[in-house]
Amino acid sequence: MAERRWLLVLLQFLVAWSPGRGCGRRRFGVWFKSDATFLVRDGRILHAALRHERITVGEISQAIRASGSGGLEPIAAVVLEPDGTLSVITAADLGTGSALNDVTVFGES
Repeated sequence: MAERRWLLVLLQFLVAWSPGRGCGRRRFGVWFKSDATFLVRDGRILHAALRHERITVGEISQAIRASGSGGLEPIAAVVLEPDGTLSVITAADLGTGSALNDVTVFGES
């Protein structure tokens, strides 16, 4: 049992330590990082992205309510950020949308 605990501690250390360190040409941390992903776009829920990211519609609704909006209509985007937070951007706050240029759409390359 103690061996398992030490293995878990070692794995946790490696995951926490690795993202900023390189292993030759390839970074170990790439396996544990993700890109920002659209979950809602132009007021429409992207259900395939929700399934892939294992996010529920309830979690999207909660983020929208927390942003002060009451529905999907005024929402330009909900983005799952690499750190796991949900960013809600209303159409009124969208501006040029340049901050969304690096956000991926699930299923598109």
